Formats: sequence, structure tokens, C-alpha cells
Amino acid sequence: MTEGLWNRLFGDFGRLITAFLAVTLLLLSLALHRSLPRFEEHFQQARRRTLEERLDRLVGTLTGDYPVNTMVQTVLGPLVTHGPFHPEVERAAREIVRKGLVAEFYVYREFVFQRTIPDGLPETEGIRQILLGTTRSGEALAQAQREVAPVIDRLFGSGNRLELIKRRPNGWNSFGPPGAGNRLQCLHLPAGYEVMVILRGLPSPLSLFADLPPAERDTAALAIPTTGLWVPPAGVATADLEIAWEAVRSGGGAPVRQGGLDWALAEDNLGRVWGVVQPVGTSPVGRLMSAAIVAGYGGAGVLLCLFALAVAGTPWGRRLTVPLNSLSIRVQFFALFFLTALVPLGMALLVGVLGQLDRREVQFAEAMTRGRQVLLGFEQAYHACLTEFEQTARRLRDSPEARAVRTAALASEVMDLVEAVKLQRLELRDAAGRTLFTNLDPAIHGTSSFLETFCRIAVRRHVPRRPGQPEERISAEDVFSEALLSGLDPGFLLPLRQRGRVWIYRLGNGSPTLLYWDVYPDAATGPAFIVLAHQLGWTYEAWLDSVFRTRPGAGLPVTGRAAGRPGPDPVEILPPLQGPDRDKLAFATLRCNETQETLFREIALDDGLYWAIFKPELELTRNALFHLVPVAAGGAGGWETAGPLAGCAALSLLVAFFAARLMTALFIVPIRDLSAGIDAIQARDHAWRIPWRRSDELGVVVEAFNRSLAEMKELQYGRIVQESLLPAAPPVVEGYDLVCWRCPASELAGDYHDLFRLPDGRLVILIGDVTGHGIAAALAMAMAKATVGYQQIAGWSFPGQVMEHLNRLFHLELRPQGKLMTMGCLVLDPVTHLIEYENAGHPYPLIHRAAGGKVEELQAPGFPLGMRGRRPPDPFGARLDPGDTLFLFTDGLPECTGGGPTNLFSYERVRERFDALCQEGRPAGGILEELRRELDAFRDPGPYPDDVTLIIVRRRVG
Repeated sequence: MTEGLWNRLFGDFGRLITAFLAVTLLLLSLALHRSLPRFEEHFQQARRRTLEERLDRLVGTLTGDYPVNTMVQTVLGPLVTHGPFHPEVERAAREIVRKGLVAEFYVYREFVFQRTIPDGLPETEGIRQILLGTTRSGEALAQAQREVAPVIDRLFGSGNRLELIKRRPNGWNSFGPPGAGNRLQCLHLPAGYEVMVILRGLPSPLSLFADLPPAERDTAALAIPTTGLWVPPAGVATADLEIAWEAVRSGGGAPVRQGGLDWALAEDNLGRVWGVVQPVGTSPVGRLMSAAIVAGYGGAGVLLCLFALAVAGTPWGRRLTVPLNSLSIRVQFFALFFLTALVPLGMALLVGVLGQLDRREVQFAEAMTRGRQVLLGFEQAYHACLTEFEQTARRLRDSPEARAVRTAALASEVMDLVEAVKLQRLELRDAAGRTLFTNLDPAIHGTSSFLETFCRIAVRRHVPRRPGQPEERISAEDVFSEALLSGLDPGFLLPLRQRGRVWIYRLGNGSPTLLYWDVYPDAATGPAFIVLAHQLGWTYEAWLDSVFRTRPGAGLPVTGRAAGRPGPDPVEILPPLQGPDRDKLAFATLRCNETQETLFREIALDDGLYWAIFKPELELTRNALFHLVPVAAGGAGGWETAGPLAGCAALSLLVAFFAARLMTALFIVPIRDLSAGIDAIQARDHAWRIPWRRSDELGVVVEAFNRSLAEMKELQYGRIVQESLLPAAPPVVEGYDLVCWRCPASELAGDYHDLFRLPDGRLVILIGDVTGHGIAAALAMAMAKATVGYQQIAGWSFPGQVMEHLNRLFHLELRPQGKLMTMGCLVLDPVTHLIEYENAGHPYPLIHRAAGGKVEELQAPGFPLGMRGRRPPDPFGARLDPGDTLFLFTDGLPECTGGGPTNLFSYERVRERFDALCQEGRPAGGILEELRRELDAFRDPGPYPDDVTLIIVRRRVG
């Protein structure tokens, strides 16, 4: 770009800042436009997380044991607080019946019967015995178990035993046909209450769903696809629910968008689909960014149009650029530096914020991947339970108590292991399969012909010559049993062939069972076979409880488990955790259990924010395992650089501020020095010098300015000489007031005036104006003064001969140099009061007539001196009456500018103000001073644009 084109486009601050601001807005708007989808994506992810959390609460409160536990608790709470006969208990009991829960409550206090709910239920004594038995342990428990076994068989069937009921304190035990929903629960409550709760019917999912608060029900959905039941949210078509569920299933469970709604759906263990919806929304930040983008594009377009108008020089463009150009240099520098820093700073902030959001997502994913690995490790931790069981089994196998079948000591040790949930069953048998010791009561648990057969076959296989074993006596039953054991499943054949190790097997849908068996090949008497069994789920759950019972220090990763439990707190969480989002944690675990999904959440606890992964334990327990990672451990939630980023932004603006301040100082200080030099010139202080501060271009300007100041001192001497040629004060004329004032526009002026008396007493007034200023004009004025002075020697007459000689001089000497002079020569006879005036192109004098109160012009046309070789005399005569005022002036008065080069003081204003001041009766000096004041108020600050000379003559009255 050439310099001329650059100056045309950006030659002043107004156009430059307009273009700069337009480009800045355009670039920032483009950056925001490109970033908007990313911000919207993060916003939608946050909305999906909120939707998933709502689904957690819905699934948690309507599935599994949670709704039953909460309903039962509504009865037990007032029962403990107010007593079993309080009306609140009755009201709560009626309410759970209304909701579809068929429950029976047997209430005791210190094992003394209080009542049943509903009233009149049978078996109160049998239930009391069961409740009392659950408080026993050891041999007392065995005795109680034998006593209540008939009651339990009669009420709940043979699948339940007192030891199983005791093992689940405050927990549910199923009875009756599978899927019937029959459950029982023994509770030992505060205030000495003992309660057995028997459930004989559960509320349907549809009734639970219908019982939701209207605000929740209207945005929730329920479906049982196997039965064709579809209950969409309020105002939503069933087809939309079906389509959304298919989309969720095919998408791996992630929320979907269908019919203008966002859907989150999940299927529980019973094939029921639960869902929540919310309207599709846009981010408030996104809306704000969209508005900013539109405003930015629009603002950039308007500014570019104004820039084009300014370049074209239109009035609209000037209206913009003129005020901007009038701003101080300091403001201009600050604006330019601020805009220079704004574009990279704004883009850096956008990239930084997006980077932080993306990094947060990445760190969340990494934390959840590590959490999944941690939970998989805990799921595989049952191997430690296997090892512990195997060590216990071998220790018992080799113990003297087992080898010698010391029943009492062995029973005591086994009972301790059973109480510690480390063993369920131990049996010792002889070579014939007869039981030598068992910790199980045959009256309660029955006998196992399968185990007897297994024992005989195992001894025959592994100890064929065992002393005491009948030789060659294999019954048909043994042959058939071995063939059956070998052919049912390879899983039965392997344990039969390998002794002395732990085996895991599962029958039906039951919990995996640990089995250890071995023989005593080196013993001739005593036991020949030992078998130990235990529920793997029991020992694994006990191990989890022992591991998770204590929480690590605050701010550290937390691994735990959670499961639904009856009681005031329907979700048991280990280790115990508290915080604003404990309910969110609880409901996420409930949903995890019921839907078998792996979930990811953000949880706020008392000691900070955590990222959480929830994973169901699918094999052994009904627990959900979770792993919490402190967000701070992931890098302050991805925002650990937010502070430094904001600090860098502030630092960038601060650097721009100080850079603008420095650059301003680099220019403002020299400008101030130059301004002080100008003030010195105006004060006529030619001794002033601008300090030289540096050797750059501004230093060169300073040197040139100082040289000019030195040269102007010489001009000052010329001014002194010039002023000496002019009258110091007007002469005194009887009957007249004379005042005059002269103000040069520069050191050497081109205005000339003179007042003196002729020998005959007449007064001569000369006023003239040489074209231009400076030395040339001053020399022309000096030549005029010398010519006028010569008239006293030559005896020329006024005004005719003097004006002729001055015209000849200017024509010969100054016209070739382009210098002309206007002049008015007035001769006043103070006796006759007649005036004779001759004019050479000078502004017409004004006379205010006191008698008529009007202003007249002495219209004496003529050419400036020097324009022509000869000028014929053309005097103009007039008379001054008492009170009349004569006003002579140079064109520096009417042609003085103010507020713009086209705004003149004007001849009309001079005439009007002169007339008005005379009408006011002001003296000659007062008129002169007021005209000076008004002229100073009108003109722009600084030197006068042209030399000004004023002469006022007034004839006194009387």
C-alpha cells in the first residue's frame, strides 16, 4: 500500500480507530461464532447429566425395596415416637394399604405383645418366639432354632430358618412361592419395641407411578413392553415413548432427543422401563453469545460503513471522525493499545475456556476409567475370600480336634467361625459315609444323602485301602450314584477327582457356594472324609463391610458400597458419607442395583466435590460399588489454570495500559515542551528554550524550534523598532476624544496607523494595511512611514499629494514583490469640524450621528496603493457634529475567524455593535474596550489571525 493511499484511508485517528474497532469486532464475532457449538455441546452435556440424576431418583424411589421400606417406615416412625395406638400410626397404616402394600405388623415391647396391624391377626405367640430367638447366639440359638422350627415351617415354609432370619437383622427374608412378593422382617427398634413385618402383597409399579407428585408424574414415563403397557409423560404421544425407548436401547442407554424432548430411560431387573423428559433447551450463555455475535457483526458492518463514508469525506463521516480526532493523544494511545490487546486476549480467553471445558471432560473420563479398574479389582477381591476359606479349611482338617473328633472343642471353634461369617457347614464322616460330626442340626437342616454318597465314592477313589473300609463291597446304589455324579455336569466330576482344594459351584439362581473336601489317607481310625461349605456371597459381603467400614482421609479417593436397607435411612452407604449430594449418591446406587448399569456422576460431599463411578456387583451380593475421585485430584476440576488464565488476561491488559502510558509519555512530554515553547512565544519570552531530551525525530524538531526561538528574538528587536515608528499615544485635540489600539498577528505587523497635527492645526489620521505579515509587510509599513515623514520636508499637502507619492512608491518598489497596501487618509479641522477623507481600498470608516442615532459609512471607493501607476485624487468631505463618533479600523476586525474558518466576525456585526455601543452612550475608550472584549470572546484561542488596528474619534458635546 502506497503512502498516499494509506494516508487517505488511515490518515487521521478517527478513520484509523473506526477501522480498527470494526476489524476487532469482526474477529471477535467470528471467534465466538466458531466457539458457540462447543459451548452449546457442553451445556447439553450438563442438561443430560441433570436429566440422568432425575432418572436416578425416579428409579430409586419406585423400584426394588425402597418404596416398600419407606412405606413401612411411615408406620414404624410414629409407632416408636408416639406408641402403637396413636392415630398417626392408624393413618399411616391406611395410607400404605391405599398404595397397594398388604402388610401385617406384630408389635411387642420387651417381648410383651402390644397389638397387630391390622387388628386381630393370629400367631402372636409364635411370632414372639421367633423375635425372641433372633436375640440368641451359640447353643442358645441352636436350641431356639429347634423350638421355633415348627412355627417357621407352618408360617413361612421350610425354606426359612431362624438362623437365616437372624443373619439379616432389620432385613427382608422371602417366603412362599417365587415371585409372590411375600417377605418378612424382624425389627428391634428403639424404646424397646420388637416388630415383625410380614408382606403379603406389593404395590404395582403403575400404582407407585400414579402416586408421584403431579409435577414429577407429568415429566415421567413408565413402560412394561412385555405387557404392552406404555405410560408417556403428560401431553406426549405413546409413539414418541416407544421410539425414544428403541433409540435408547440401540444407543447403549444414553439419553436421546425425540419429539422436541430430551429423554432418559432405563430398564430395571423386572423388565420395567422408567423415564424422565425435559424440553429441549438452549444455553443462557449460548443465547448471550448469539446476541453478542449478531451485535458484533452488526457493529462491525456499521463501523465499516462509517469508515467508508469518512474516507469519502461525506458529512456523516465527518460527524464521526471530527470528535474522535479532537481526543487527546493520551486517549488515542490508550484506545489503540487496548484494541490491540483485545483481539488476541479475547481469542486466548475463548481458547482457554474451551480448553478447560474439554480438559475437564477428558479428566472426568480418565478418572472414571481408573475408577472402573479400581472397582474391577474389588470385584475380583473375592479371591482373597477363597484364600481365607481355604486356609481355614486346611487348618480345621489338620487340627487335632478334627482328627480325634473332639466334638465339644470342634463345635465351639466352628460356632465362632459361623458367628464371624467365615464358615457355614463342617462335617466329618467315616469311610462308610456315616456322620461323625456336623455343626448343623439334622432336625432343622435334615440329612444329605448326596453328601453321604459323595463321601463313599471319594474315599473309595482316593483311599481305596482305608482301614475299616469294607472290601469289594460296592452296592448298585454306589455304581448308579457315581455314574450320576459323573454324568450330570463336568462341574461335579472335577471336584470328585481332585481333593484338597476349594471349589465354587452354583445351584439354580442361588448364591455361589464354596466347597472344600479332603480325605485322611494316613489314618486307620477316626474320620476318613471332611467337607466344609460356605456361601461366597456372605463372606464377600462381610469382607466388603470390613474394608469399607472406615473412610480414608478427607480429599482422598473413596471406594465403598451401598445397598437398600429397611429403616429410617433406606440406603446404607459404607463408608458413611455426608454432604449436599448424599441423596444423589444414594439414588445413583439404587438405580445401579436395579438396572445393572454403570453410572457416572458428580457428587458434592462435606469435604468437596467428587467424580463418582457406580458399578453393580453382579455375582455375589446386591450391592453397588462406587469409587469417588476428588475433583481437585483431577486438576481442580479442569479449572486449575483458570486463575492463571485470568491473571494472564489481567496482566495483558496491564501491560497494554503501561505500554500506552509509556508511549504516551514518549510523545506527550515533547508535545508539552513544544506547548511551553508556544506559550513562551505568546508571552514574548524569547529567552525560553525547550530542553533537548533525545536524538530522534522529535529531538530534531526541538532543535529546529529552539533555533526559531532564537530567530524570533531578532524579530522582537524588529518589533521594537517598528513600534517606535508608530505613535505612542494619540495627540490631544481640544473638543475631541481620540483613542487607538493595535494588536499585531505576529512579531512584525503589516498594519500602519499614525496621528499627528499639521502646522496649521489640522489633525491627520492615517490607517493602512499591507498585504501579508512578517518582515516584508513590516518593511512596506516602514517605507510608508518614511514617506509620510518626508512630507514635512517636502511640504506635500494632505491628503492628495501624500497619497499620490505613496501610490507611486508602492507601484515602483513593492508591486513587483506582490505587496500592496490599503490606506485611508483623513484630515480633521478641529475648528470647522470638517473632515476630508481619501481612500485607497481600505474598509470604509463609520460615523455615528448623535442627532439621528444612525451609523453612516464614508463611502470613498479606491484602489489599493501600488495597484496602478497613477491614481487621481478623489477626496470625500463630511462634518462631525457634537456627539458624533468616527470609527476607523483595519480588516483584521471584521474578518477575524472563530469556531471555524468560515465563521467571521463580519462587517455587519462591526456596524451593529458600534451602533449599539454608541447608542448606550459609552465613551470612546469604553467603546474600544468593549469591541476588544467581544473580539477576544469570539476568536479562537491563540494569536490573532490578522493584524487589528482600531481608531475612535468623538467630538465632545458643548
